[in-house]
Formats: sequence, C-alpha cells, structure tokens
Amino acid sequence: MDSPAHLLLNPFERFVLSPRVSGWVYRYANRRPLPIPHLVSDRLEIAVQVSGSWTLSVWPEEDRCFDSGSVFLIAPATRHTYAFQARDGVGLQVGFEVDMRQLVRSRPLCTSDATRWRALAARALVAPRDERLASDVEAEAQRACDEDASTWARARQEIVSHVESALFLDHLAEATRMHPKALSRLFLAHAGVAPIRFRTELRLRRAITLLWSRPDLSVGAIAETVGFDDARGLHRRMRETFGLTPAQLGRRR
Repeated sequence: MDSPAHLLLNPFERFVLSPRVSGWVYRYANRRPLPIPHLVSDRLEIAVQVSGSWTLSVWPEEDRCFDSGSVFLIAPATRHTYAFQARDGVGLQVGFEVDMRQLVRSRPLCTSDATRWRALAARALVAPRDERLASDVEAEAQRACDEDASTWARARQEIVSHVESALFLDHLAEATRMHPKALSRLFLAHAGVAPIRFRTELRLRRAITLLWSRPDLSVGAIAETVGFDDARGLHRRMRETFGLTPAQLGRRR
C-alpha cells in the first residue's frame, strides 16, 4: 500500500476566497488507489470530480465511488477516509470548504444542485480569485444543508466548540448530559472511534487547514490553537498519522 507521503507527488493548489470559504484544485496521475487516513472534516466540503475517480468512506456507510462529473458533500464533523485514482492517467478535482455557523446535515443532491456546483467549479478553474465566487459558493452551501438537532450532532458540536480544550470523557459527558459509557457508545456507533480519538483527528484536520491558509501563524501557534501542547506534539501526530511533517504540508517555520 502506498504511503500518504506519495501525495507530495501531486500538485494540490489551495486558495482562500474569504474568511469562511476556501477552495482547492487537485490534479493527480496515480493509476493505483492512494488512500488517506481517517480524518474528521472541519468544514462543509463540496467536491466536483472533473476527471479520474474518488472513493469516499464515511463511517459506518459503504464506500462510494465518484467518477467524472460527480459532485459530493462531506458534512462538518464527519469522520471519513478516501482514496483517489486516475485510471486513465489524469485526475482532476475542484472543491470548496465552507465554514458553517452550526453543524449541519447535507440534503441529498438533486440534478440542478450538481449542475450549479459544476458551474462553480468551472469558474474556480478559470478565475479562482473572483470576488463573487465566495458569496456564490456560500449561498449554494446553505441551500444544500439544514440544521441537525440530533443527539449525535449535539455531542459532535461539543467537541468542535472546544476542540482546543483539554476536555476528558467525564467533562464531555457532563456537557452533553449523557453517561460517559453512553457517550462512548454513541461515538463508536457513529464514528467508529472513542470521543477523544475523534477530537484528535479533528485537531489534525483543523491544523492542516491553518497550515496553508494562515501563513502569519507559526507551527507552534497553530499547534496551540488546535489543542496540542507545542509544535513538537503536532509534528509527532502528523508523522504518526500521515507520514508527513508540517513542513511537507506547506509550512517551514
């Protein structure tokens, strides 16, 4: 199996559209699937598969493969993994991340939704710095989602709201008004991991976003922002999870 470090061979272009919206253009040429470890999404993610394929796994659902022309969404605080493959030697994906104000669940995409997202992706390829693109992406993201008031959503929200805090299981259980054992069962059922592991993966995902979107912050400052003790702790976790360092992810200091 290929290491996630092979991602460095593929150009991953990211751009910030606004404080709440960012995007990416990902070109890849690997003919064998390259898997990515589990992560917890920090924002609402929407991707348009222009060419090549993309296999998404969201616990506990079965794998879903998205081929050319497909559009897919990953709701905030969703634990997932994915693998990408350019069967014909060329893969291209355009996507957006939107910082939603509250946890949401994504509505099923209809044909017109997919058409609008493909049009936004085409605009991003031509003019990723278009000032109107951010507002149009955010408006479309709002259309695609509705509020999630389930017990699972409330439990996730508690971790997302305090991702940088040294909360332990008893603290989380008290905040969600659940017994610690019931809280653990809830996370195991919906995410496949214990709450503390879920928080660690969310911290890593948030750190990755800050590494490329906030050049004004040092690695140490990013580590503290997301809840790690110091830059060394963030470095160690990234090496363990991805086989990559913060420097390899785009930050040199």
